[in-house]
Amino acid sequence: MNVKRTCLSLSLMLMAPAAAMAGNLVGYGYAQIYQSNSTVTLLNVSIPSGFRGGELKGIKCIFPSGDGGAEVKIEITYDAGTGSERDFSFTVDPTYFHQESNGSGQFLSDWVPQGHGQGNNLNLFGSTLLVQLNNTNLGTATINCWATWGTLYQIE
Repeated sequence: MNVKRTCLSLSLMLMAPAAAMAGNLVGYGYAQIYQSNSTVTLLNVSIPSGFRGGELKGIKCIFPSGDGGAEVKIEITYDAGTGSERDFSFTVDPTYFHQESNGSGQFLSDWVPQGHGQGNNLNLFGSTLLVQLNNTNLGTATINCWATWGTLYQIE
């Protein structure tokens, strides 16, 4: 339970600077995947009218101490169904994550920024954002993930 409170606190701290800007929206998503060969939705965002796009801020995952070598694939779709649609995916392997020294010994990823400093704005979207977790052929464990996003600015 302390891990969940800590993760919520950390996500709120990440979102606080964006929330301080007048007129911006921020959001937070959580999903758990545990059934083999399945896909679950972590974020499904549509930017409301009056805002000019958004940004995927970061993703965090926690794997159990006895994960049995399970991994999870993060699948991201920006602006689905538009001429600007982009698909991106990567596999998260907990092998080199921090492991809690007390409690249940879970493997923690910390917050992984998405697209920051890459110069190509991979994390920006104009209208929609879909983030899914997939474990097809990647082993089975109960994996918890969180993601944060925010709007860029409000149209005046």
